[in-house]
Amino acid sequence: MDETKQDLEKVIARIAPDGEKTVLELLREQGVPIRSDCGGNGICGKCRVSADGEHFLACRTVPDREMTVIVDDDVLSDEELLTELSGSARAMAGRGEAGGPDAAKDTAPDTAKDTAYHGYCLAVDLGTTTVAAALISPEGEIIAEAGKASSQRSYGDDVISRIEAACSGKSESLRHAARGDVEALRLRCCGDAGVPSTAVRSTVIAGNTAMEHLYMGYDVKGLAQAPYEAYTTDLIYNAATVLLPCISPFVGADVLAGMACVDFDAGKGYNAFVDIGTNGEIALACPDEILVTSTAAGPALEGAGISCGMAAQKGAVRDVQISGDLKHFDVIGGEDPEGLCGSGVIALTAELLKNGILDRSGAFVRGFGDGYQIARGVRFTQDDVRRVQTAKAAIRAGLEVLLAEAGIDAGDLGKLYVAGGFGKWIDPDKAFAIGLFPEKLRGKTEICGNTSLGGAIGFGRGEITEERLDAIKARTRVIELADDPRFRDEYISNMDF
Repeated sequence: MDETKQDLEKVIARIAPDGEKTVLELLREQGVPIRSDCGGNGICGKCRVSADGEHFLACRTVPDREMTVIVDDDVLSDEELLTELSGSARAMAGRGEAGGPDAAKDTAPDTAKDTAYHGYCLAVDLGTTTVAAALISPEGEIIAEAGKASSQRSYGDDVISRIEAACSGKSESLRHAARGDVEALRLRCCGDAGVPSTAVRSTVIAGNTAMEHLYMGYDVKGLAQAPYEAYTTDLIYNAATVLLPCISPFVGADVLAGMACVDFDAGKGYNAFVDIGTNGEIALACPDEILVTSTAAGPALEGAGISCGMAAQKGAVRDVQISGDLKHFDVIGGEDPEGLCGSGVIALTAELLKNGILDRSGAFVRGFGDGYQIARGVRFTQDDVRRVQTAKAAIRAGLEVLLAEAGIDAGDLGKLYVAGGFGKWIDPDKAFAIGLFPEKLRGKTEICGNTSLGGAIGFGRGEITEERLDAIKARTRVIELADDPRFRDEYISNMDF
């Protein structure tokens, strides 16, 4: 019996048992976008729901009777985000043509150009944690922007969890979720701009390798085991949708689009590019080549995967100042704090360190054993701090390995481009305070915002061409970190703040 109702604060769903499926799986089948950041392993606690007055984890409960399940709003995973493009993204110009996601099942890659671009274009950053989009007019203007949390988060907050889910028979559900997100943003952008949804004639998507595979419904086994292989390393035209090419099975189109967005291939000397996300992608431009790598940072620096994390939406803390007993939170929308988005996570960690509330090992000092109180019901815990440490250590270690591979020091870099969903809110000084980047790069950092989306916009406008993307790819050399002893050593040495 499928009976689902939604009001402003919760979803109420009637489910019937089948003897095997969990409440989480039954809710998914009804289209309820419930959160499960750990992939249904009973670890994150984000899928807590209630029925008959009792609270329980949806992923650990196999119902033995029909029940009416209440899913509170904070358990849903389709939050609307505040999307802000970087100056680099807004500086591009051109045109494009797109349509909504093709609903047909794709069984094999199609790289044949079968569409010409004109009219309105939807550019999309298909991220692991969040999905962002911009609607481009035929004149090349950005006329609407929107973002939302990935509906795939109910299968886990990282690509490993989603690859495992796809390999266990959930591929079609993951494909449907990804395409549903793109379609939802298309409708939202068109509504905000007052443009009929049928006027959108093309869609340009940039994402990491796993997300592009899941969007297309391709087999992801090649991303999970050797010999590693990807179907999306060429530009893919699928009806009126184009997926930008990935660099390798581990380095996606999001970083390629980002490098093109900031003209990373046009600089002289040595420059670095870091895209901070669930997969931390890092590039180092050298005189004769571009070194690239990817490290599993996890979603903590995007405001996900932590107990008080949330998307960059109303109620999210984006900056923090602490002085003794005084504390000030800069909250999106000016409301009471409800949690931390990515820039807020970095800012709070830096302020806790500065005020001696955290020591350099990441431990709370005496009196703060159970964490730091942000607001009623919102606490930054010791486990949250550890997740921040592992994320920043992975990114810093990846950068240090590329510097070592090039035989240079951080001080030799001319500029560090920092990309990701931070928009304009991240404070570079606070990123340096937690050790995310080497001190020698202070004053050389440019916060670029969502360059993956910026690159998709550039392609949709015609400013970034397939030939240019191919030229950047031809200069790249991928450094694998999995078995690199330098990465292991740097990771351990950078765990402390």
